[in-house]
Amino acid sequence: LLSIFFLPDPERGNADDVPEANKRTSLLTDVIALSKNGSVVFVTLAYIALDFVGGSLTYWIPTYVDANHANSSIFFGGSTEFGVCTIIGGIGGVFAGVYFSKLLKKRFGIMCADALVCGISLILCAPFLFCALLLLNSTTWLGWLLILLSVITVTAIWPLLPNIFLETVIPTRRALVSGLSNLFGNAFGDAISPVIVGHIKDKLLEYSTPYKALQYGLMINVLVAAVGSLLFFISALFFKRDYRICKERMAQECINAPRTENTKK
Repeated sequence: LLSIFFLPDPERGNADDVPEANKRTSLLTDVIALSKNGSVVFVTLAYIALDFVGGSLTYWIPTYVDANHANSSIFFGGSTEFGVCTIIGGIGGVFAGVYFSKLLKKRFGIMCADALVCGISLILCAPFLFCALLLLNSTTWLGWLLILLSVITVTAIWPLLPNIFLETVIPTRRALVSGLSNLFGNAFGDAISPVIVGHIKDKLLEYSTPYKALQYGLMINVLVAAVGSLLFFISALFFKRDYRICKERMAQECINAPRTENTKK
């Protein structure tokens, strides 16, 4: 509430030293323009894969631990221990993602560092998660360590996604691309992934125990993580072109649009 009433809302584009465009383009025009942006398209598809993995793990890992007859819990219940991994891994992942992205940009001058870090993080998640699902039944502490690493690699991507959109999309379309990516990510990612894993588990119950059936169902996340990683790497190929187009468009708007008093300051 304080931010609504007391935080001033700057004119859109001021953060980039670009005045807000006088002529607003239609929603259809914006959507068509975004569909031609390779970085936006492939990052959004990768975001769906990321949400798919995150949603299914959040929903099913505590159940998976409870279904393990060997008692995969170390100290508390499966839900509590997974919550601890989520907290620690979430904080560590955010810092790790930002650190390695800045390192690649400053030391090696890699413009598409955000997309590369996202791709590397998600491809590392695949073997971590695969081994974790196998080892939680036998080597409990190592299984939970791998779950923690899986969470770190997933959450390392979160702070980098908005930066990719900021650098490849003009200011007047950033809110739209953020909304669309979240819409598609939630609708086709974490909203359906628990259902798909559960459906696979139910189909396999005829041939195996509940624990094994759920284990095989969760294995689909390994494949989805690998596909999501590939999509991030593909988006990196478009980054330089989309970044250049975005900066040229913003520079053109800065020349054509009249500068307001706030912008001059």
